[in-house]
Amino acid sequence: MDTQHLTLAQTARAPDAHSPVELHYDIRDMEVPEWGFEGSLFEEAAPALPAPPAPPVPHSSHSSHSSHSQMQLHTQKNEQIIVNESIISLLLKLHSQLSGRLDSFSLEEPAPASQEPIGDGPHFIGALLRKLAALDARCAGCVRALRRALWPHQRERQAEQRARERREKEERSRRARERQQQLMREFARRQQQFLSAMAGQGAADHMDWEDEPQRDYDCVICNTTAPSTPQDPVGLVVLLQSTSVLGHRRRRGSGPARLPLSEAERERLARQQRATAAAHLYRLHDDLGLYFDRESWVLSLSVGWEGGVAAQSCGHHLHLRCLRAYMRSLAASQRPHNLHVERGEFLCPLCRQLANSVLPLAPPPPRASPPPAPARHADLAAHVRDMIERERPVPTPSCLSEAMGKAMEEMTATATNKLKMRYGSSPAAIFTFVASLVRTNIECELVQRGGTLVQRPAPRYKPRGDCIVPLLAVAGAHAQALAAAAGRLGVGDTWRALVPDAPAAAAPAAPAPPARSPAPPARPVPLLLRDPAALLMHFLLLAPAAPPHMDIQYFTCIVRALYALTYYQVVNQLCATGALPAALRAARGAELAGEPPAEPAGEHAGLEAAARMLLAALAGHHLLDDDGDAAAADAESDLGAVELQVQELCLPFLRIAALLRKHVYGGELPRVATDAEEFGALLRYLELVEEAGGVVCAAAALPAGAAAAAAGWARQLAAAAAGGQLSVSRAVRSLHVSWAPPALLALPRDYDRLFSYYHGRACPQCGAVPKEASVCLLCGTLVCLKQACCRRQQRAEAVAHAAECGGGTGVFLVVTSTYIIVIRGRRACLWGSLYLDDYDEEDRDLKRGKPLYLSRDRLELLQAQWLAHRFDHTKRTWVWHRDSL
Repeated sequence: MDTQHLTLAQTARAPDAHSPVELHYDIRDMEVPEWGFEGSLFEEAAPALPAPPAPPVPHSSHSSHSSHSQMQLHTQKNEQIIVNESIISLLLKLHSQLSGRLDSFSLEEPAPASQEPIGDGPHFIGALLRKLAALDARCAGCVRALRRALWPHQRERQAEQRARERREKEERSRRARERQQQLMREFARRQQQFLSAMAGQGAADHMDWEDEPQRDYDCVICNTTAPSTPQDPVGLVVLLQSTSVLGHRRRRGSGPARLPLSEAERERLARQQRATAAAHLYRLHDDLGLYFDRESWVLSLSVGWEGGVAAQSCGHHLHLRCLRAYMRSLAASQRPHNLHVERGEFLCPLCRQLANSVLPLAPPPPRASPPPAPARHADLAAHVRDMIERERPVPTPSCLSEAMGKAMEEMTATATNKLKMRYGSSPAAIFTFVASLVRTNIECELVQRGGTLVQRPAPRYKPRGDCIVPLLAVAGAHAQALAAAAGRLGVGDTWRALVPDAPAAAAPAAPAPPARSPAPPARPVPLLLRDPAALLMHFLLLAPAAPPHMDIQYFTCIVRALYALTYYQVVNQLCATGALPAALRAARGAELAGEPPAEPAGEHAGLEAAARMLLAALAGHHLLDDDGDAAAADAESDLGAVELQVQELCLPFLRIAALLRKHVYGGELPRVATDAEEFGALLRYLELVEEAGGVVCAAAALPAGAAAAAAGWARQLAAAAAGGQLSVSRAVRSLHVSWAPPALLALPRDYDRLFSYYHGRACPQCGAVPKEASVCLLCGTLVCLKQACCRRQQRAEAVAHAAECGGGTGVFLVVTSTYIIVIRGRRACLWGSLYLDDYDEEDRDLKRGKPLYLSRDRLELLQAQWLAHRFDHTKRTWVWHRDSL
């Protein structure tokens, strides 16, 4: 910049350096310097000056000189601005501005030790202020006085802030040390348990065992760390939503279901829809309901494939009392328009994810006896029987029990009315629903893993099991209260039939009175027709020390007994469908003719012995296929092929048990590389076999005495078949099915084919051509979107179809715009388009007319969000559809 034409005239009445000065500006010759200083300092020191008047056009040199002189005199007389600043105040403000903090200079602070002529603006301004203070005591006093006037008590506030930050840092360090010490105590406790278990039979007698320590939780509202107690419980933030994902599974090997583009494909899809898991379960329930008592067949199977309840958690905890205050503040404040606080919806205070319930966390109960030493299966079965049949006192009312009851009410309200109307509200139906809650969430996680536990590439949305254990605790508390009010619901009798030769266990020190048991039904469902996974949930929920507080030996005992039931059910089903090899059928015919049977030998001796026993027990009851199907008779099958079928049909139960053990007792699942290794790896993980490796036969995991128990099960089935042969025969043939993971309907690559078939197609409900034809990607149904022609009970067709087909979740493709509309309960959102042009751009409403092709990545994303129930967490553009879609 050029030399500044700025004249500074100091008046005679301000001779001191700290006295006010008056600045005289020559407006004509003034230029603005490019210093770059901004902020409050120069806004106060140099206020904006008025624009200088334009000088008149000169006519001559004399007139120009005269005009210039007059303007200079007039400017010096009238254009004076009082700044009311001293040099010291300007230097102090400039030091603060350049330092970036208030009250940045103090004479009490020591000067920098370096004497090098190097430094920034604050360095040299500070040196100047110290030199002024050293030359004149009045300047030093002025520096201190101006500091106190400009920034009163600023140093005290800064000291208080630093002290507060130091205290918060120390508090965080203290909490971290406490958490570390707690983890170390937990690690030492687990190490002690492991060493005690490895010590042998007599180690438990000398082990110094203690009660399980309570875990501390961090409340995300009050930021305190404390354990969950009955008086002040802590809960896990969850989102409950109805689901029908499991009901859309199809038989493995049946091929993918495609969106129909012709009448032949539509008929094929209709046949596939009649073979889904939900349709299969309804047929099985109908077959059992034709002959057996209602209370018995309801307790024999699980429910919830359609309209069940899926729970998801962000992993954060909070006090229930803090949640109540938080909900009151949400109800009183201006909340977002898409949040229904009256129905219990809220955003997690930490991660802002949608939630609508809290699962209370129960503290560990005190142990009544030391953990059992390793024992035989029969002895453990006797202890399990005593635990199931033992009557326990009704729990005392507390904030925890009230919270568990509220959580169960919210889960019941989340289930669809279709589930409630089909099974009713009897104690058996309620108990089945409670037990099915845990199984539904376990199988939903299995679906996210691809349907198996084989190692695969990580899914787009990694499954989390944070809510499995709290859900198991809430379901167990409700099942205990229900059993105390309505008896044990025959669960003790079921365990006695499952393990009939269990000896009586040692009597406890304070024997409890026997539990009330309802009168046995006249026509109970035989064990060979009951779902082993459903029975697993029944036994775990009704045990007094429910997982995770039940010792793992009891859990293994229950799984081993139910695996034996699964094995004989599968063998019996293969016998009924004619899947036995020709040699085994010939041996059966020889036995019926009176010839002495040959002893089974070889690698598959256990399978052959089980098949012969079942064939002999059920002979003459027309439940089994004597000659076999034509395809099976012509095929050259052997026991090796039958063994593979047995393992494939036993795998669903083993997967559920393995996932349950992983969530309840911790640890990692076995690393399974191929499908062929999965069966043996799960048997070893569940401690059903002791072999370290190699091929494992299914019969090798059967407990001692399983064959004798299975003979009694077969006789029970034969007695039941005498009165209801047709329904029992259908149930025997279709009890176990290998399901493929659910998936959306496969779409064509070119959008022209889809548009040509569905554009102008009449609605099957009203017979009219819809203005916005939409296709359900779950079942292929064509619906009228936003039309009043198909409304039923004040509900539009798309909303009603979402509740009927997807349990409240609907995924529709709008044919006229290529867009996907997702309906989730009372909300809906515009998801996006699955069809893009050559430049990966959407063509909304088909305005550009370019060829569109299917985006595989978007289709996989949509399907992953549907399978993982992630629509509520990944989409933010929800609107209330008000039953108008």
